[in-house]
Amino acid sequence: MNEQAWDGDLHTASPVAWVHYRQLDEDSYLVMRLLPRCAESLRLRPITTSVNFEVPVGSPEQQAVEDWLRYGAPFHDVPGTVTSVTGPPGLLRSTGPGQFTFMVTAGPDNERPDLEIRLLTADDTVAHTMDLIDVRISHGVDGPGVWLSGTDRSGP
Repeated sequence: MNEQAWDGDLHTASPVAWVHYRQLDEDSYLVMRLLPRCAESLRLRPITTSVNFEVPVGSPEQQAVEDWLRYGAPFHDVPGTVTSVTGPPGLLRSTGPGQFTFMVTAGPDNERPDLEIRLLTADDTVAHTMDLIDVRISHGVDGPGVWLSGTDRSGP
């Protein structure tokens, strides 16, 4: 399962509402994608999951979870335990320990315009500009912060 393209669902036009990955044994895994039936599905029948993150105090994982709470910043492979899952029929409601990743999708706002970042000197003269494409944004869960990401037009 480590060889999966984890961000594959982020860049598709498919309106995936929820993705569940589970290692079944050494050679096989399960990937389940839940697609909403209509635009209001997520509001009418939201998917909720309660997770206890289990990270050592002062660890990089703790900082990653705090950045997610404050700004909506993505994180990868943070240990935790699912304590409950609710949602529409067909949703896997399994609980237990696992590794958690939060990714920011392109989502329905993928029509967001490109972004130009300008570096200004002390006298407000433009010293440098950088064009960003594939702009993504996420908001903090527990704070007023915002996470913003883009790719330099010249490539990675």
